Amino acid sequence: MLLRTPLLARPRVRATWWDGAAARSDETGETGAEPAELRARLVELLADERFREAVEVSSPSLARTVDAVLADAPVSASDLRKAHRAVTRYLLRAASRPTPFGLLAGVLWGSFGEATKGELTGAGHRAARPDAGWLAGLIAEWERDPAVHQGLSVVVNGLCFVRGGRLVLPFAPAGPDAAGPGSDTPSSENRPRSRTLRYTPVVRAVAEAAALPIPCGELIRQVETLFPGAPEGAVAGLVAQLIGAEVLLTELRPPLDAPDPLAHVEALLPAAAPAAQWIAELRASLDDYRRTPLGEGREAWRTALERAAAGPASTPERPAAHAVQVDLRLEGTAVLSHSVAAELERAAAALWRLSPPSPGRLTAYHQDFVERYGLGRYVPVKEVLDPDIGLGAPAGYRLPPSHRPEPGPVPLGAVRQRLLLGLAAEAQARGAREVVLDESWLRRFEEADRDEAADTVRPPSLELVVQIAAESAAAVDRGDFTLVVVGAATTSGGHMGRFAHLFPPARTEEIRHTVRAARATTGRLPVQVHHQASHHRHANVAQVPTWLDGRLVVGAHPGPAAPGVTDLTLDSIAVCADSEGFRIVSTELGREVTPSALHVLNRELTAPNAVRFLIEAAAFGRRQWRLWEWGAAEDLPFLPAVRTGRTVLSPARWRLEATGLPLGEWRALWRVPDHVQLTLGDHRIPLNLTVPAHQEILRRECERTGAAVVHELALGQDTDSGWLHGPGGAHEAEAVVTLTPCGPQPDEATTRATRPVARRGTGEIPPGGPWLYATLYTSAERQDELLTGPLRDFLTELGSPPAGPGGVDRWFFIRYADPDPHLRLRLHGDPALLNGVVLPRLHDLAGQLAAGGLARGLRLDSYAPETERYGGPALLTAAEEVFHADSRLVLERLAAPTDDRVLTTAHDVTELVRAFHRGYGGDWRRWLTATYPKREQHHKAFAARRRAALARITPSGPPDPVAQPHLVALERFGRLVRAQEEQGALSVSPDAVLASLVHMHCNRRLGTDRTAEAQTLAVARGAVQAHLDRERAGA
Repeated sequence: MLLRTPLLARPRVRATWWDGAAARSDETGETGAEPAELRARLVELLADERFREAVEVSSPSLARTVDAVLADAPVSASDLRKAHRAVTRYLLRAASRPTPFGLLAGVLWGSFGEATKGELTGAGHRAARPDAGWLAGLIAEWERDPAVHQGLSVVVNGLCFVRGGRLVLPFAPAGPDAAGPGSDTPSSENRPRSRTLRYTPVVRAVAEAAALPIPCGELIRQVETLFPGAPEGAVAGLVAQLIGAEVLLTELRPPLDAPDPLAHVEALLPAAAPAAQWIAELRASLDDYRRTPLGEGREAWRTALERAAAGPASTPERPAAHAVQVDLRLEGTAVLSHSVAAELERAAAALWRLSPPSPGRLTAYHQDFVERYGLGRYVPVKEVLDPDIGLGAPAGYRLPPSHRPEPGPVPLGAVRQRLLLGLAAEAQARGAREVVLDESWLRRFEEADRDEAADTVRPPSLELVVQIAAESAAAVDRGDFTLVVVGAATTSGGHMGRFAHLFPPARTEEIRHTVRAARATTGRLPVQVHHQASHHRHANVAQVPTWLDGRLVVGAHPGPAAPGVTDLTLDSIAVCADSEGFRIVSTELGREVTPSALHVLNRELTAPNAVRFLIEAAAFGRRQWRLWEWGAAEDLPFLPAVRTGRTVLSPARWRLEATGLPLGEWRALWRVPDHVQLTLGDHRIPLNLTVPAHQEILRRECERTGAAVVHELALGQDTDSGWLHGPGGAHEAEAVVTLTPCGPQPDEATTRATRPVARRGTGEIPPGGPWLYATLYTSAERQDELLTGPLRDFLTELGSPPAGPGGVDRWFFIRYADPDPHLRLRLHGDPALLNGVVLPRLHDLAGQLAAGGLARGLRLDSYAPETERYGGPALLTAAEEVFHADSRLVLERLAAPTDDRVLTTAHDVTELVRAFHRGYGGDWRRWLTATYPKREQHHKAFAARRRAALARITPSGPPDPVAQPHLVALERFGRLVRAQEEQGALSVSPDAVLASLVHMHCNRRLGTDRTAEAQTLAVARGAVQAHLDRERAGA
């Protein structure tokens, strides 16, 4: 458990409760305090030397003003007022906000035990290392020097790909312009960039030779050997340009899992390089600063900054004031009683029950993927994201920008929205500041807009961030405490990883064990993604150790992997779709992987598209833990606190509009307490609304954003109470805790016996060849009428000359919606007959249907076989023969009258599964009951027709002449699948192949109604299970 706590004790906020003249604003917003009064106030606010050092680290410019004030040097009244406001905000932050930032807040390791104990000594351990953005700017200049880079390892940027005659780098972080040879892409220093370069033979040779890390000098020699006629130094010059363009990445840039970035750079710079001695001196200065006691480090800090400013390549664009990044580990003991752990578990369970279905931002993209590539087909991820030969990036992706329209917000379901609005309205009507979710409320939310099929597998972990509010440690042990949910991450380690460098190895190993254990149940290879972010400075919070079994480095030089870690490359990663979501695989390892990043950077703003897509695609289709959301009620002027048990899922919240009522009237109308917390994103500032200075903070925030949001404080105005104490009194505290689901989880093991093969291109067969693919647009309600009438007649004619029997040897149809409903008809045969005879007949049929109001359009398209979905190329023809037999059977079934299509379809599904297993082998009944487990929501369909189902679906399976061709084709196909599996040539599991056959039979029979399909499978499963139960009972 990681504890986060502010530097100062909570009572220090009272130093800002001042109603003197300095806090009173005139009509311009300026205060009317006398300079002497302001100076006295600043002296009081800065009395704690630890806080003064924290201000120095956070804002050197403010520290200079403060020094002048405390030295009685001349300072203008305007600068005094600005300094007073700034120091007030810093003090409020240093005494209230637990989120680590510089020296204003820090972390310590905690545990659960029999009794609660929280003591801080007031001391702390600093970690000071170069700011990642500042250091990246220096490295960019050093690595261009041939004397430096020719002694380094280089590798081609894994994001690069070839488009026509250009080498494309779709993303490079914001920074100085570094356009390479032949670049025609403008760049900007303040935003991420993309580049294209001429893919000349020499550039190609460089890229191919540097596909894996290679010494730069060796790279140059290899390419010069391939091009002996090149002018002397030309290849070396090209390599230098490619390094500047970030097409080639050098190892001088610290790996994103390097424990000591500065030591990494120092070890690689030539000893004679001008920067080498300076780095050694800078390291010594930082070590001196780290060793000074907390609160006594201002001089050492300034010395370190001066040393940074004295280095080579320091420029006004890279000021030394931003050269060093500081983190703080506080000294002390933190133990929370097991009752807190129990409440955390209960709160996580409640959050899971309350979590709505995932927003499904990739839903349309998944549909497009299936439409383009089919199911079960592995496609290189770089090809998928290429807008010219693939799909391009999903809508809303920014690095680089997607060509798809920006998606709007995904609203919560209508039932949930009504529940939320009802909660808010009831609280307002009752004058209540809090609503309590009891079991009945939890059940109502649990059942709202819930897709039962998505609820079976919980994410492997939840990292919960909670505030623990209690009067004392003894109160915690009595159970008299409140947890306030502050944040969460579904990736264990996201909040902990960046602080690993603060702890000794034994503690780091404990964090590593926690992170790894949370991923041990999925059966996939957990892969930690380290990626270059949109700005180099983001590495300050993304610099984390590699703790997982696999490592994928994107847009950066990987450096050597730790022992036992498997390195993957972006070129080896492929994506495929199944009916529920995406699967990510390593074609090199032949194994499914789960990518995750152990940091909490906002992927939408900072991650290259490839990284964002891999992480989001791996989670797509699965319900996720989500924090409380008010939905449509979010903009109401007041929202009550939401509590379940001892946990506040969302504190009471008030919204003050800049154009609304005056502060006093607003407070009276909405009963706003004196003590609240101003929320600015993830920043939280405690305010006493009776204090003019705090009113001024609120007023300025309203003017800045148009509205200000304040929340209720967990302990109200009591600044002395708390379970964690330091020398100055009680401290705010937040705990970061990893929770994992208990009890058995569904088996998700997906390691494959065969190596997945990523196939480039779509394999499409355009019109004019051996396949005729036609799409007939008609309403879902008219499709059965067409399939039992005009379309059936048309297909029957294909069996007679001249089109058949030799002209069209197989055909099949499916139902689809894109989103308009339509029928897809695919016919295989002699191209001359298909295009000379069949196509004109189809043209006439479409005209007749349109004239009769049964269809509205016909479209021809390329046929892209779903080769991998049905086992691989060797099985494709046999699979299409099954599709043909299945389509013929469905036409017969649709033409036969029935009063229960679900039941008759369930019967044919069981026969389909039985026939496949006659060829493949194995227990067909066990497969069916295991593949389609009982779900109460759909089991009702079986219960309602139990007697009829048991009579129709029997263990013996009486022969059915109509279905015989279908069953023969299935049995033969099952034998072929078994043979391919034994040869290790099957592209997907036999289970997946059979499940696809079952799904497509339901599609042809029932349409795109997934509820009817689920009911059909429930009836088939229920009948088979009932017969099995009878057999066991009679045994």
